[in-house]
Amino acid sequence: MGLLKRLRPSIHTYFLVGGIGLMVWGVRRPLPPSHLADSGWTALTDTLFALAMWVYLVLLGTALGRWTLRQVGRSWMMPGEGWLWAMPTGLALLGYPVYLLGLLGLLRPPWIATLVLGMTIWLRHDVHTAMQELRQTVRLAWAHVARLPCAARWAWGMMAALSGSSFLLALTPPVAYDALWYHLQAPRLFLEAGRIYPEFNNWPANYAFALNMVYAIPIALGSDRAPQLVHWTFGIALLGIAYRLPRSAAGSLAWIAPAFVLTMPAFLFQLAPQALLDVAAACLEVMTFGGLMRAAEGRSKQWLIAAGIWAGLAVGTKLSSLPVVAAGTIFWIWRGCSTSWIERARGILYFLLPTLALATPWYLKNALWFGAPLFPAGLQSVDPEVRFRNLLFLEYINQGEQQGINRLLFFYWLLTAPDRLDYVTGPLALWFLPLLLLAAPLQGPALDALALSGLRALLWIISPPGIRFLISTFALLGMALAITAGQGWRDPRLPRRLAARWIASSHLMFITVLLLTMGAASVFSQPWRVALGLESPADYLRRKLEGYRGMEYVRDHLRPEDRILLIADARHYYCPSRCYPEADHFTWPRIVWASHFDPEAVLDRLEAMGITHLWIHRGSVKWLLAHDPQGWMRRSYDFLQIEIMPSCAARIYSDEDVEILRLLCRSGADHRGHERDMSQMGSEDSGAGGPP
Repeated sequence: MGLLKRLRPSIHTYFLVGGIGLMVWGVRRPLPPSHLADSGWTALTDTLFALAMWVYLVLLGTALGRWTLRQVGRSWMMPGEGWLWAMPTGLALLGYPVYLLGLLGLLRPPWIATLVLGMTIWLRHDVHTAMQELRQTVRLAWAHVARLPCAARWAWGMMAALSGSSFLLALTPPVAYDALWYHLQAPRLFLEAGRIYPEFNNWPANYAFALNMVYAIPIALGSDRAPQLVHWTFGIALLGIAYRLPRSAAGSLAWIAPAFVLTMPAFLFQLAPQALLDVAAACLEVMTFGGLMRAAEGRSKQWLIAAGIWAGLAVGTKLSSLPVVAAGTIFWIWRGCSTSWIERARGILYFLLPTLALATPWYLKNALWFGAPLFPAGLQSVDPEVRFRNLLFLEYINQGEQQGINRLLFFYWLLTAPDRLDYVTGPLALWFLPLLLLAAPLQGPALDALALSGLRALLWIISPPGIRFLISTFALLGMALAITAGQGWRDPRLPRRLAARWIASSHLMFITVLLLTMGAASVFSQPWRVALGLESPADYLRRKLEGYRGMEYVRDHLRPEDRILLIADARHYYCPSRCYPEADHFTWPRIVWASHFDPEAVLDRLEAMGITHLWIHRGSVKWLLAHDPQGWMRRSYDFLQIEIMPSCAARIYSDEDVEILRLLCRSGADHRGHERDMSQMGSEDSGAGGPP
């Protein structure tokens, strides 16, 4: 029996064998999107492959994160929480070796599969330990929830159901705008080229993209749903960390912190289940702030080093996380656990050195390629057309009127902007702040969480204005609410008890209403049909993706030699080969501006580009015209309607989302001929007289 036990394969051996089978299967699959018209077994196998790839990447990432945090020090985390911190750390770190492959020109599916298997062999013991820790974490979490009061168990049940409905959305084909523009499109472009290169057409492809390189692994192996599951995993990790950090101070009311995050319905139903970066960056930001808070409590310096690692990963994932570094530095200067300024300065070095080491590779490439590490900000060019495009791009990023100090009024903006009502955390924060101050005195962890939340919100004015970039701010505010509610729950003073009970009951009511509305709506939209192969991805995309039917028309009716230019649309992911490569919102205004609004010059340039058709996305045009402070978008679109469409374009397709035009004038000379014919017809009509 002893010999048989020694010969029995270990867990990591099974994991390696499964990984080999998964890699061999994936290398044979085409780059996505593929099999869009297939349902039944083919669609079901795509779902099974995505699930298998997701589980494999999560376990491998957890093992890598566990190895990384072990290098920081041993036994510095609380028991039972290592898996929670290691999983996001390792998942984000997986992008770095893939990035190196891309720089070496080895970004091909066989090399990526070899890299993944090599890391599996290297981390085999950590994989084994990660699996054991996962089982232990699940068992401890189940036992912990069973001991909670009835209201807390009800809250966890509601949040689990909401997370499950969000998981179903992550199993559907990708439809998020930015994912189809660059989060999925950029890795596919690099994979098609076999290397990472300066992409001069799709500018956002050159951003810091640590997590996009993680997405490159499943994309190289034929799955574009596994990236969505990876991003969803960061969302669940964020909720877990938001619960874990205040638990010792908040007690059984610690569930209020993740519940407050869920008062932003877009978190689970628009952001987390799509292949974006926002939730992953927010998770890493919350981990950074959590490490700083624990270091400020007087715990070991390892928390400072780990906070630096998480801050570097956040900034390497998304530029909008850059204010986290400033907020963390200011916080440590104020709340450093030592009264000695020398010790505080040493703590800042512990925090900043890992941050710089992990963030620099993603910005150094842009400094070398474009001369602008924060590309496109700071881009200098002698080409006036490039400068004009950069102007339009920066206006688009800043969303027109949302600039400068006016962003400090974002709570008011949320309350008055109808298109932002799904981000209701802002108004709730405004309503709960007085209760937070009333429920308990602000001190200790509650004060730290509120201070970091305020710092992050104030520094938001120097970063892009999207409310989704403030998820970490709301998570910290939720922690402060949970701590003050927990402290005021049994306070002998009646106002504090009432404030604590109002905070808890309102959150419980909100997540229940959210489950009955958004959660039920997501299930009734039947995302499980495409996951189970009961409908094809194309059927799902016709229902959920604006303009997809137009893409099918282009694929089915245009000749192979035709070329169509996308106007006010940048989603090339599902665009067939007939689409002009990587046109964005600014391609048409740039062509018109560079041609000095001369119809003949514009048509000559389109002919040189090989353009035979134009694609106009109505929804994107409307949005761009509403965020056009200098009027360039409106002038270029008016030019299209007045100078091109009447005499030189014919509508061949139209639906509620898009219209497709065929160019009748292939050059400026054709335009002059059409103008001459129209003028002759007009003169003949004016001299013919009326009917007898």
